[in-house]
Amino acid sequence: MGKRFFVGSLVALDAYTLKIWINRCEWDLARFLENQVALPLASVTKVEVSWGKKSNGFIGAGIGALVGAGTGAVIGFSFGDDPPLFGEPFLFSAEEKAL
Repeated sequence: MGKRFFVGSLVALDAYTLKIWINRCEWDLARFLENQVALPLASVTKVEVSWGKKSNGFIGAGIGALVGAGTGAVIGFSFGDDPPLFGEPFLFSAEEKAL
């Protein structure tokens, strides 16, 4: 009998068996469809633990927004006051552009 592997979540562990809820089984579709399997603990040679992935999307978006706002304020202020034009309704000072 060859090596078999299961991917799943731990359901129970006692002195003789390891029970897992199967997410994936590479060797037996019928056992996969049962969704849960009890493995003799003596036959288990390796167990890998995964804690999942943590997303930092909101932190990245917040940093990007702050950097973008700061860059925009510096660029707006560096352009200085708008020159008066003929009948231009929207003229801004450097401070107003930085906001």
